[in-house]
Amino acid sequence: MEFFTLDNALLPGAPFDPARGTTAAYGLSEEKYREWNDCVDAELYDPSCSAPAWQLSFHDTFAPARRVFIETDGRNAVAFSEGSFSDGSPCLLPLEPHWFSGCPILGPEGDQLFARCLGAIIREYGGRVPGVLLSSVFAGGELIQRLTQGFSRFYQFALYSSPEQRSASLEGGLEGWLSRRSGNFRSKLKKALRRAEGLGVEYERHIPTTHEEADTLYARMLEVESRSWKGLANSGISETPSREFYHAMMHRLTVGPQAGCARVMFATHEGRDVGFIFGSLAGGELTSRPFLIGPRGELVTAHRPSPKGSVYRGQQFSYDNEKRSWSVGDLLQFKQIAWLCEEEASRYDMGMSDDPRMAYKSHWAEAVRKQQTWIMIPKQQ
Repeated sequence: MEFFTLDNALLPGAPFDPARGTTAAYGLSEEKYREWNDCVDAELYDPSCSAPAWQLSFHDTFAPARRVFIETDGRNAVAFSEGSFSDGSPCLLPLEPHWFSGCPILGPEGDQLFARCLGAIIREYGGRVPGVLLSSVFAGGELIQRLTQGFSRFYQFALYSSPEQRSASLEGGLEGWLSRRSGNFRSKLKKALRRAEGLGVEYERHIPTTHEEADTLYARMLEVESRSWKGLANSGISETPSREFYHAMMHRLTVGPQAGCARVMFATHEGRDVGFIFGSLAGGELTSRPFLIGPRGELVTAHRPSPKGSVYRGQQFSYDNEKRSWSVGDLLQFKQIAWLCEEEASRYDMGMSDDPRMAYKSHWAEAVRKQQTWIMIPKQQ
């Protein structure tokens, strides 16, 4: 157990570099990457954002110099990066400590694995107990109860934030999902679908399987983004560092232990892209699947996994600003849900919904859960 600096050019699933000749990273083996991914439980925390693709892509893009501490035992995982409080004392952070979307302690005995690691972590800091930022814990969950009971000797716990996350159940397939929407919503959606069909809007589904395909799809997404209201305002995924973050994540969802998890859809009109929607799958039958080493040293799946029972996490969607009256965003959301229902996915996570700009999510998703972030403050020893 030790802290180490990741070589992000060599991470599993990262774009293959012929000059390096390998995808193995010091301190993070392909096995550890897979075990970390397989520890994610969709009922306890955000499954996509707690997984390596999200966490490592943020680390690579926003804070590659930070040392990390990643430990797995086959059933549980602990994944932290280094930080510090304003007084300079050490603090353990999730690898993604910006939106607080993923949990750094995973698995049915994740608290016990953290306890076993804590001695080595304290020694690393010369006997000082580090603070801990624990993100993406659903309110009332067992993890925070076990941590507060098991670590009260070392820490006091303070609630830092508790934003709402909205999700839509896909139980009953597309008809089941529609039955949980209001009559007014269904009526407006039908009108938008008929109008788009009359205009000749078509839809493309993509599950990238190679780095080259991921690059091609991402370039198309950026082209749409450049014509969206976000792109015209110099925001969104067309701007650094978001541009690099989502690109890195697309690659990790394409090749490696999380291969087959990306879902990309385009709305097209007369051969031109007018909108896209992008997200990822986690949980369900996507976990615990075999993978192989390809001829160039890259990680590839032995077979395309079934997404049955998995959870979809929406990441980004955008559309041509000139086509905003066509309701392209609503059309893509609906078509994506239809695709997920065909694949027998169980849930559609739409992420945070507290911001007034996210009010539209209430029409699409009925379940609301508090996704808490806690600060574990060291007690005076």
